Amino acid sequence: MLTFIVLLALVAVALAAVSDRLIPSASTFNALTEDYTHGFLTDNLWLDTPLLQAFKKRMKWIEGRSEQPLIRYKKPATGGWYGRGEVVPDSVLQQLSDDIATRCKYELKRWRIPIVLDAWDTDAQGSRAIIKLFNEYVTSGVETAREDFAYDLFNGDPDTDPDMITGLNISLDDTETIGNLDPTESGFEFWRPHYMEGTSTFAAPVAPSLENHRLMIRKIKNTVRRKPQVIVVAEDLWDVLAAQVDVNDNAVSRRKTDDLFDWGFIDLSISGVPVLEDLNMLGEAWVPGQNTRAAAKGYQSFFINFDEMYLSANQKRSFKWDPAGWRRPTNMDGQLNYFYIWAQMVQKNRRAQGRIWNQDLDLDYDSWKSGTVTRPEAA
Repeated sequence: MLTFIVLLALVAVALAAVSDRLIPSASTFNALTEDYTHGFLTDNLWLDTPLLQAFKKRMKWIEGRSEQPLIRYKKPATGGWYGRGEVVPDSVLQQLSDDIATRCKYELKRWRIPIVLDAWDTDAQGSRAIIKLFNEYVTSGVETAREDFAYDLFNGDPDTDPDMITGLNISLDDTETIGNLDPTESGFEFWRPHYMEGTSTFAAPVAPSLENHRLMIRKIKNTVRRKPQVIVVAEDLWDVLAAQVDVNDNAVSRRKTDDLFDWGFIDLSISGVPVLEDLNMLGEAWVPGQNTRAAAKGYQSFFINFDEMYLSANQKRSFKWDPAGWRRPTNMDGQLNYFYIWAQMVQKNRRAQGRIWNQDLDLDYDSWKSGTVTRPEAA
């Protein structure tokens, strides 16, 4: 109630600045934006989207337009046993001049959504009606922003649109260049996630089994010494996995401290790793008789480690209104403002991530077998 009274006072002050008290000026909406919608916009953009919430909590705020993390891409010369008084050989000393690290570069991508208040709706309205109308417009904009950003988080492809964020589909593809580093080049074979795919030149699909998901978790853990923090799947694949889990085993695995568990989003875990279902997750029916991974399609599973893959955002321009505020353009009968996101998906260690391709949900249970995880090797 107190907040509502304050809002009415703000609107009254703003309206007093113009001669016609029934025609709200830009200052009216700037006051509402500053005192009412800033936290609302920022908080509700992530609402009820657990994967977005997980990325939000671990977001890295930067001041510039790009991030350039340092990564190790080579190992120094192998050490060796030595005796008393033995001189270090030149072959070892020579390694001191070799580069063992390089930098990735991730350019922030810019996204915005226009919020337009039509003068037919805002003019000649009472102060309470303006507040309600303003709230409806902004709420609709937030919902659009959430849907668009959540979709692009999975499907953003700079090859299709160079102004677009790099989504998970590209970030977790072992053939794609990320951060200006190409994993297909000699010496950069390590710059790949773990992956499992169809076999026999993609004539045979991957079984959607708990065993295969546990195998991927174990391989990632053995490579980088820690488990992924979440598995993301489509709804249909989640149902297939959940049907394989014993109720008691699942209850035991959930007795742990984890944001996703605490937030109440998780009803399934595998080897202690929470499994999220997401509407934007990639999943299609398996297509037999194909000879490429893409053509064979099938359902997929993403294994994400947020310590090594996160959203980087500009702290001054992300999840904020246009600094110019609301204005009434000469070619528009209404008020206009923009809501901005400047962000990019960043990876420091792709080996900490994983992906299972080509899962066939209709595969006969008698044909299920353990898949093979391809582990990225460091140079």
